Amino acid sequence: MTTILVPLDGSPLAEHALPHVRAMAQILDARLHLLRAVPEPVPEPVLIEAMPALSRLEVLPQEQHARQRTAAHEACAHAEGYLFSQVARLRGRGLRATTEVSIGRADEEIVAAAQHMHARMIVMATHGWSGLRRWALGSVADRVVRTSTTPVLLVRATGDIAQEWTMRRIVVPLDGSYEAQQALPLACDLAERTNAALLFVRVLTPMLDLDIEWGAMAPEFDVQQRANAQQELQVLANEYRAQGLHVRTLVTFGYPAEEIITTATRHNADLIVMATHGYSGLQRLVLGSVADKVLHATSTPLLLVRPTV
Repeated sequence: MTTILVPLDGSPLAEHALPHVRAMAQILDARLHLLRAVPEPVPEPVLIEAMPALSRLEVLPQEQHARQRTAAHEACAHAEGYLFSQVARLRGRGLRATTEVSIGRADEEIVAAAQHMHARMIVMATHGWSGLRRWALGSVADRVVRTSTTPVLLVRATGDIAQEWTMRRIVVPLDGSYEAQQALPLACDLAERTNAALLFVRVLTPMLDLDIEWGAMAPEFDVQQRANAQQELQVLANEYRAQGLHVRTLVTFGYPAEEIITTATRHNADLIVMATHGYSGLQRLVLGSVADKVLHATSTPLLLVRPTV
């Protein structure tokens, strides 16, 4: 059975993903599995003054462990109650849903659960922090994207929670690489199931923006770039049109992340589906990632697919 994993932490932010969860469950005819990861209890600090007593009686450590067990039990019980209320609402809409409460770091528990149940997709909300604040504080969604091999649908938590979500237009950025094209099967499957229109987008960098002395040849080279890119996109588009899908193509010049976001907004896209290389650490901070930049700037739901080697 197809399963969609839905991490919820009990916050209003996380619940912004629920309209998209309900829609995806119907589109994929999937069971929903709601997961709440409860942090492990933090050991209480032991005062130096208490050390002599500890060495004689060891009463305080026992009391600490007991309090930690009680706190963990209460947190799990609260989490189970919260998930039960969410499941009741989902089942009231005719959806299949189960729950799980685990103890551990949220991103690790989410990735492990998705792998264990062979989830088709993870759907979760993100606050979309960027810059130094993001690098200092991190983000559960950010870490899940970096480490999960399961496709991740991320929804920006802004404003009020939407009542419903429909999929009519899907933007698929393609850069001519094999890795980027690995987002196509999932994008096209969703389009086929929903009768959504697909827009294949290729963003080119103008030669004058590169650190190369092209001189008068730059405009001519850009014309050739566009022609080659259009031809490549048309070949792909025709392949999927033959399967009955409605596909359009667009070739534009500029910075990839900015152009993808602008295109999605201009065409009222309901979803962006793209591949991500999943870099982390300094390599990601220095080199950047188009998918990463789109994730932290777009208000359009973003479905990220990790390419296989």
